[in-house]
Amino acid sequence: MSAKRLALLLSFSALLAACAPQPVPAPTMIPATATAVPAITPSAQATEAAQAASQPSAEVQSVPTTEQPAAKSPWIQYRDARYGIGVAYPCWWAFHPMPADGNGGAIGLRSFDEDYFRAHSVKGYWKDGIVPDGVFTADLVVFDPVDPAKSNVDAYPLDPGMNAIASSEDKVIGRNQATVIQIKDFINEKAPLTPVILFRPAPDKLLAFVTQQPDRLDSPDLQGILDSLSLSPDQPILVPTVEPHPPLINAACLSR
Repeated sequence: MSAKRLALLLSFSALLAACAPQPVPAPTMIPATATAVPAITPSAQATEAAQAASQPSAEVQSVPTTEQPAAKSPWIQYRDARYGIGVAYPCWWAFHPMPADGNGGAIGLRSFDEDYFRAHSVKGYWKDGIVPDGVFTADLVVFDPVDPAKSNVDAYPLDPGMNAIASSEDKVIGRNQATVIQIKDFINEKAPLTPVILFRPAPDKLLAFVTQQPDRLDSPDLQGILDSLSLSPDQPILVPTVEPHPPLINAACLSR
């Protein structure tokens, strides 16, 4: 498969959503910004790390766990079985779990479902190029393996012909040490820099947090997800106490 095709596959896969309990892919043409500028996505090398499933994972396989929200809490907990990554998210969000096997993979979260997108879009783009209030996306992409000797910046796979890291900053996000990088798109020179937040759950694994709405990173929803993030089974998931944006889709999970 060509590098361009691999890169396109990851670009589309980064825009997938799923409706629990069975994953149902959401539209693959959701715009990255209000002007429908495509999002910067990892390169073909990243695709191979996050999408390849030709070789079984060396991780011990087990069943992922999902805990229902505590009484009066809108947040639900999920623990990935392969990498032990844990996260909390609003219980009505559409959810796409980590694949059961392969080298790397992604957890996808959307505050909307396919029906909502179809009702508020035209030809695969939000109406009038405006992302509705309350729309959020979050993708947690695992790259496995990466070189343990490399820094987060150097370990993040890029295609030099498509994009480059314009800047980086090490900081603590939630309870975890992270590196925030800003990616420059060479294909669309007018596209704004895209932030990607990198974590190191293990020396040979890299975790990237990406959102299609970087201007909403400071929202209670995305900050709650980042604050809740657990990088290993030994680290508890921190359930947010903040209230997320009111539901855009059915929130029957709150009727309890």
